[in-house]
Amino acid sequence: MLHCALRRILLFSFLLVMIPAGGRASAAGLLAPTDQTLPPLRISDHLVDVTIENGIARTFVTQRFVNDTNRRLEATYIFPLPEDADLTDFTLSFNGKQVKGEVLPADQARQIYESIVRQSRDPGLIEFIGRRLLRMRVFPIEPKSTTTITMAYQQVCTPMSDMMSYCYPLRTPSADGKAFGTLRFAVDLKASAPLKAIWSPTHTVDIARDGETKAKVAYERTVGSLDEDFVLLFDTEDGDLGLSVVAHKSTDSDDGHFTLLLSPRHLWETAVDEPQDVVFVLDTSGSMAGEKIVQARRALEYCVQRLDAHDRFNIVRFSTGYDELYPALEPVTTESRDNAATWIEQFRARGGTNISDTLAHVFSMLEARSLDDTSENRPFVVVFLTDGNGNQPAAATLKRLAEMNVSEDMMRVFTFAVGDDVDTAIVDTLATTYHGKPTYVRPGENLELMLGDFFSVLSHQVLTNLKLTLPAIHATERYPVTLGDLYHGQQIVLAGKFATPLAGPVTLTARQQGKPVTYTWDDVAFTHEPSATYVSSIWAGRKIAHLVDAIRLNGRQPELMDELMTLSMTYGIQTPYTSWFVNPEEQQVVLGQPVLRSRLSTGMPPSSPGRRRQSGGGGGSIFGDPDMATDKSGAPELDLDSSLYAVSGETATEISDWLSSMRGGVTMEAARSMDMRARVEMVRGRKHFRIQDVLVDEQFDGEQELITVRFGSAAYFELLTLRPELRDVCRRSREVAVRVHETLSLLVVMDDGIDEFSDTLREQIAG
Repeated sequence: MLHCALRRILLFSFLLVMIPAGGRASAAGLLAPTDQTLPPLRISDHLVDVTIENGIARTFVTQRFVNDTNRRLEATYIFPLPEDADLTDFTLSFNGKQVKGEVLPADQARQIYESIVRQSRDPGLIEFIGRRLLRMRVFPIEPKSTTTITMAYQQVCTPMSDMMSYCYPLRTPSADGKAFGTLRFAVDLKASAPLKAIWSPTHTVDIARDGETKAKVAYERTVGSLDEDFVLLFDTEDGDLGLSVVAHKSTDSDDGHFTLLLSPRHLWETAVDEPQDVVFVLDTSGSMAGEKIVQARRALEYCVQRLDAHDRFNIVRFSTGYDELYPALEPVTTESRDNAATWIEQFRARGGTNISDTLAHVFSMLEARSLDDTSENRPFVVVFLTDGNGNQPAAATLKRLAEMNVSEDMMRVFTFAVGDDVDTAIVDTLATTYHGKPTYVRPGENLELMLGDFFSVLSHQVLTNLKLTLPAIHATERYPVTLGDLYHGQQIVLAGKFATPLAGPVTLTARQQGKPVTYTWDDVAFTHEPSATYVSSIWAGRKIAHLVDAIRLNGRQPELMDELMTLSMTYGIQTPYTSWFVNPEEQQVVLGQPVLRSRLSTGMPPSSPGRRRQSGGGGGSIFGDPDMATDKSGAPELDLDSSLYAVSGETATEISDWLSSMRGGVTMEAARSMDMRARVEMVRGRKHFRIQDVLVDEQFDGEQELITVRFGSAAYFELLTLRPELRDVCRRSREVAVRVHETLSLLVVMDDGIDEFSDTLREQIAG
């Protein structure tokens, strides 16, 4: 069996194989020349402007296509319409001239999609077969010119759980998987009632609210991904706090997944912001010299000015030793702010990096804090900024802090790591243990802006110590494990698994201005939303981050590695620690089929690759010997790159930066932030191995009759009709090898195979 040949999974190789940018990747709208020897024209920009008012969406699309040939062309523009769109109005224009278009039903559109699949050799277009199609003729397209096509249509937003959903058909998982040029969405959202949750589960958007009932949603990327349709969810609700749930449970036997959103009222009164005790801890060691210390001083001055009058604060600077502005937490006054500004201006970069003693002193401030009526329930917030390694090993420092009598419920630690020489074990563990978040400021990024933006949010806590009680859905593996605090202008997204679909009450307890508060929603549905397939990917990204955290702290325990590999394959989420290698000699023996064996006989990776070195490194390892000896079969494991297990250096910082985004990831885009062309993909519950350019079903064993089908032929599209379950495999790759049933396997290739099925063969495939 093929999966036996592939059992040699080598872990922890940091192979960041990026998909090439550019090329002729397809987007939602295509401009296909009438001359079918030419591929669809290259898209330079794909711009989408949307106005949504009281549930009615008006979409305006601008696409620019480049004719790279020296010929005047005639072409057909096609656009796959949203499946559930209620088209009440649409217009088309070509280079500014309004033209006539027609809407084709799914059956007639199918023939056009099939012809363009043959023409472009893009299997991703199989995704659109079965959709309605908007079509228009475009002529002339001059040589070496850019053609601009605009289109506008109107649709009604559809309900999804308790939210409203807008969907734009962007998904085209082609071989390249990227748009060439700019991909942009700009959504102007208006409602008659206060907006609460605004969330794109597919794309990482920026949201700017304008009062209670208006918001602007923006997304812009160069060489943006075309892996997912663009989905925007929003809801309206009166009251101070909104709660929304989207759940997906496709089978009775498997657990479902859910995302729960908590969104505060936008115009929450400033007077109810939670009083805080804030300690700023700044590294002033010699490595901070130059622009870093200048930016750090300015950012710290800004943060002090953002403190509220009901807060208290202190500043600790450290290098070889440490000192502090005040002997204890000081109330925020004009005088205390002025004193802080004067002291900060005196900061100079010199000396070593005494992290251990400094943090122990800062933690002792919480122990010594007077427990009177005004301070016992105040969050104790530490903003810790460093650019280097400490004077003691990370494990010793963390153990020392853990042994101190500090309440994790009251402590909040937000870490800022500047550059690539930081101790990531300190930075990550402090933030994740004490309800904060690590932020990595990479070389060339502006520390002043990042710290200032962060504290603009942190200075306005709305609720603290949030705890949720869910209905009896048997919820498990909820991420984040603890909700922490809710800030003005932010929303919390909780992802989890559940076993029992039902509707019931959800209760949130928290603290506001030191006093307990409770919110209850009586009838929240944790049931199956068929289109919410993205929910499981968001949960998987959070779970993978949790596992990688555990691996970095506890080492490569087999149960952790097995679970990481399973999640990575099942949900298509690649990590710095997972890559796959296939022994080509075993493949050739086991697969047995001459035509497939010949396709895999050249260009394969060596069977015993050496380690791939990453730039950076340095720092000590907290994981012990990075080399593996043998597994139970006695086969040697990969000699691992020790820089991957270091706690500092470029590789360690890249992994920690990726982990930080994954822990809080709320979109499929975030979950796949380190995506690459996977060597193993899970399709319809079965593993498929990508061997060179062929996607091979794990049940393909070479012992059955093999039928070879030419890609894009009449037989190819008939195959997708006879066996529709193969569509999910075929849209991922031009060439596939699949087992159809016990006596028959199929191989789809580009340059070989039959073009039409005989009646006998048709019956054999269908059976």
